[in-house]
Amino acid sequence: MFGEKMKEARLLKGYRQNELASQISVSNTTVNNWERNISKPDLETLTRICKVLDVSPNYFFDFKDETYTLHEKQLITHYRSLDAYGKKAVETTLNLEYQRVHARVENRHFQSFDDAYAFMISGQMYAMGGMNIESMNQEELIDLANDIYEMEQKASKYLK
Repeated sequence: MFGEKMKEARLLKGYRQNELASQISVSNTTVNNWERNISKPDLETLTRICKVLDVSPNYFFDFKDETYTLHEKQLITHYRSLDAYGKKAVETTLNLEYQRVHARVENRHFQSFDDAYAFMISGQMYAMGGMNIESMNQEELIDLANDIYEMEQKASKYLK
């Protein structure tokens, strides 16, 4: 657990093992042993690791109060380095995408996998053929069921 997390953080920062070792004043073998979970650093060394890799100690111990993933933290760092125009562009895109995703979720007929699956295996849907719903993940099946349901609703308006 600790070793995998340390390796992930090291790679995200773009360091090789020997570069990290040099920055925190330990040997390459020591870093390698940590990443392979053979040994663990002492508290003082862990503090240096956290500074160099720009992570909190919570990251290594999987405490639940860690709010952001390393990728999210990197995105925040990038955002903070933007000028006002760049920040406005990111915020505009984020708000548009948020609205798009949440509008779609709120307007879906099927919210649960079980309801979507039942619809898809119902008589006329199952008879359509050509779809292997068993190979779909839950979100894909829910999306497909909602798309087909929406098409049925539109078609039924034209048939009236």
